Amino acid sequence: MKYFKMSACLILCLLFFVAVPCGKVAAQQGRSARGPQTTTKGVALQPGVKALNPDQIVKLRKLSGVGRRGFVKNPEYRTSIGGTVGVDKDWSQITLEYATAPEWVDDLTFQFYAVSVAMIEGVKTYSFYKSAVRYSDIERGVNHTCTMFLRPSAVKRFGELFAVAVEVSFKGMVVDEMTEETQKMPPKWWKDPTVVENPTTVAREGYLLNRAQSPFALISGPNEGFEFIR
Repeated sequence: MKYFKMSACLILCLLFFVAVPCGKVAAQQGRSARGPQTTTKGVALQPGVKALNPDQIVKLRKLSGVGRRGFVKNPEYRTSIGGTVGVDKDWSQITLEYATAPEWVDDLTFQFYAVSVAMIEGVKTYSFYKSAVRYSDIERGVNHTCTMFLRPSAVKRFGELFAVAVEVSFKGMVVDEMTEETQKMPPKWWKDPTVVENPTTVAREGYLLNRAQSPFALISGPNEGFEFIR
C-alpha cells in the first residue's frame, strides 16, 4: 500500500512538469497566430503603411475676405416664367485657397471665424461669427477653394469684416490654420478670451453660410464645386 502511494505521487509530479511547458508553448503559439500587435495611441499599425505628416495632407495657401475687398454682388437668376431673381446687394465672401497631397482625401473640416465692428445704438460693438463646413472626396490638387458668406443685411447692420481666420481638421485633428486682419490682433485671436469674451463682443450664430446654404450654391467658384459639401 505504501509503495502504491509513492508511485501515485511520482506519476502526479511527472504529469505536472510535462503539462506546464506544454501550456506555455500553446500560449506562445496562440500569440504568434494572432501576429504582431504594434499600436500607437491604441491604434494597430499595419506593416508597410507609412503615416502621413499633417503638412503632407493639406496646406492652406491664401485666405481673403476682410473689408470691401471681400464684397461680391448677389447672384442674379433668370427664370422660365420671366423676370429675374436677385437684388443688387453686397455679400461678404471669405475665400480660402488650399492644396492637398494624397491622391484622395475622404474628408476635411474647415472651421471659419470672423469679426466685424459697427456702432450699434451709439455703442461700438464687435460681432463674432463662426461656422464649419465639411468637404468630402477631395482629389489631389493645388488650387482647391473653400468659401463662406455673410449676408448683406448683416454686413450693413453689423459692419464690415476686419479679421477672418480658418482652421482645417483631418480626422478630428487641426492640421493647419491661417488668418487675415486689417488691424493688429492677438495670436489665435479666435480663441483669445480678451476678444471673444469681451463685454463689447456679441457672438452671432448662424450668420456665416457655406456655398450650399447661400444663393451662390448654383454658381461654382474657381476650383470649388467638385467636392461634396456636407
